[in-house]
Amino acid sequence: MQNSWDFSVYDPNYPRVSPDISTPVHLAAVKFEETIRNDFNENGAFFRADGTLIFSKIGTPTNILFLPAELTGVNHSVFSHNHPGGHPFSPQDVQHATELDLLELRAVAPRWRYIMHSGEAWPLWPTIEQSIKDEMPFAIDEINAMLKAGQLQQQYLHIELLHHLWIRVSKSLNFHYHREAS
Repeated sequence: MQNSWDFSVYDPNYPRVSPDISTPVHLAAVKFEETIRNDFNENGAFFRADGTLIFSKIGTPTNILFLPAELTGVNHSVFSHNHPGGHPFSPQDVQHATELDLLELRAVAPRWRYIMHSGEAWPLWPTIEQSIKDEMPFAIDEINAMLKAGQLQQQYLHIELLHHLWIRVSKSLNFHYHREAS
């Protein structure tokens, strides 16, 4: 069981950090994210490196469907969107990031901000897909250990499983992923 003086990342009083707004694109993304983080539907926006909005779109509670014509000119941009359920990136999010060669993939939830970007280049999607398969059993073991130790409530299992999976996959393939309480 968790000690009463230890904060869980899911506690309302868990320490928050200020998001990175040190570049024009990060400032633009954070401003956008603050307007959508509590929305019922997913909203997404593509930004150029100088912070200019390319375009934004509103989807459903579980996804945003982009038409091929809408994705013209978004390669090498930053894509930010919200996840109403609070979960980290889906495999489809990451697949699209690799296909569009995004500079950065971002998702915001009511209490979290998730950020992923490649090192010098994204690994090919089949390589990431294989790493997901390879790392999933280890991520499941980590989550089961947390549940058994009373460090994780059942309601956060899926969120934490994806988070641990992306930590493992990004480490094995040398790209960047992190979650921040902001």
